[in-house]
Amino acid sequence: FPTRRSSDLDTNRVLIAWALIVLACSSGWYLDRRLPTPVAEDAPPTVFSEGRALKLARVMEAGGPRPAGSHAEARAFDLIREELRTIESSRSKVGDDGLDIDIVEHSHSGQFPLHVGGDTRHEQLMVYGDLASLAIRIRSRDDDVPPEGKGRARSAMLVSVHVDSVHTSPGGSDNAASAAVAVELVRNVVADADALFGVGLRGTETSRVKPGLAGTEESRPDPTSARGALIVMFSTGEEYGLVGAHGLVTTHPWFPQVGFAVNLEAMGNGGPHRMFQATPGVLTSRFLRMWSEASRKPSGTVVASDVFAAGLIASDTDHRDRKSVV
Repeated sequence: FPTRRSSDLDTNRVLIAWALIVLACSSGWYLDRRLPTPVAEDAPPTVFSEGRALKLARVMEAGGPRPAGSHAEARAFDLIREELRTIESSRSKVGDDGLDIDIVEHSHSGQFPLHVGGDTRHEQLMVYGDLASLAIRIRSRDDDVPPEGKGRARSAMLVSVHVDSVHTSPGGSDNAASAAVAVELVRNVVADADALFGVGLRGTETSRVKPGLAGTEESRPDPTSARGALIVMFSTGEEYGLVGAHGLVTTHPWFPQVGFAVNLEAMGNGGPHRMFQATPGVLTSRFLRMWSEASRKPSGTVVASDVFAAGLIASDTDHRDRKSVV
């Protein structure tokens, strides 16, 4: 009898242990996948609105697959351009906001050897011509450092995103969602210039941080220091060998200003945003700390970086060309 009771007790302990493991895993999965309540389209422009971003992403997706050079891709660029122009024109409603905003379009041509999966033994020559790009630069007008490089080596922050999709997919998550996020980011930055750049609505310096993009009062940089610029670039050709990103890195006139780059990319079709690739370095560590402190729910993993670096997946992202130069 004692032997049987001991055996039953061990069995119960094992069952309880497995139940706790299942509960912990399911709770972790739920908490990881749970997303904040989306903000509606009518939210103030200083607030990131998932509703506005989702609306643009769905319109882009509805246009069908957007391979590089296609009519659908051109329509997607038209949509983004229209949104950026609307954001720029909305500034007239509040007067002089102390910002200089430039929107430029370029075409890029070039060639380079692509090592598939990072393996130098498998090299492929990539040749491209007249690939489109659309970029917007936002900077403080009262910052008297010349914007084109003199005395301002690599002081701009770049957010990059590709617009194209593979020919078999409408590209809702890869990468219309990210493109829409980038457009909404531009809207927030332009609307909250005082918080981000330290300039008032009339171009005057302010000493306090408004609630918004810049976070808390303690995060305010010195208003007299060079604040750089925010550059958002929309490229193409990512799905066919990262050719558009190569064009931006090597031929875009604004890229020499870039000191740090964030690339928005798809890593699935659901769940939270994650930091899944990062270039080792002091600036990256500093940025990750700021991001983790400012984000409502930061999420990231080094596993994806290790997988890509090891060449285990014969694929890559535009992050490859950004990190090779920045």
